[in-house]
Amino acid sequence: MKKIVLTLFVALLFTACETGVRYDQNSTNTTVAHDNGIVDLIDEKPSFEDEGFDTDLHPIVLEKESLSVADATVQTFEGGVIGDGLNVKSIREGNHDSYMRLVFDTYMWSDGSSKPANNVGHYKVNYYPSKKVITVVISGYRAFSAAFPKFSSVSIVEKIYFDKYLDDSGYTFHIKLRDAAKVRVFDLKSPARLVFDIKKL
Repeated sequence: MKKIVLTLFVALLFTACETGVRYDQNSTNTTVAHDNGIVDLIDEKPSFEDEGFDTDLHPIVLEKESLSVADATVQTFEGGVIGDGLNVKSIREGNHDSYMRLVFDTYMWSDGSSKPANNVGHYKVNYYPSKKVITVVISGYRAFSAAFPKFSSVSIVEKIYFDKYLDDSGYTFHIKLRDAAKVRVFDLKSPARLVFDIKKL
């Protein structure tokens, strides 16, 4: 009798085991077991014809690509000294025979004095000829007390305006040009000056 009960128990044990396929009706996934691993079959697959998929065409990527092609001749100038506590105190404009010069005078700000700094803060300048815009990022500056000059209607420079800067020790501004130009940017020391030479083409 014990042998019969033991045989039935073993037979029930084998029939209760899984056969390799599991299915849960409450799950959104069906899992199939194979000799070479497990494959998940997702019931709801995303459609490639969802709204906007065919017409969107990733405009951000395309915009960046078109910028890189259109502005293949972007000029970049970088220099200055990494520091802090500076102030752009004044902007001087000089018109020469064949070019215009803008001089940004850098002073000390952190000690409350009005003495000129020895070096300009770090700067990165990009000139985009196709847009006729010079973009300037300066860091190490706690103040920008200079007023932007007003330019005449015959000036190569149309205007200067600020942009957002995500730090409290720097500024971003743009120099908008009226015409295509050749641009040169450099800095001078003791007193510190950031200089832009702009020549109309």
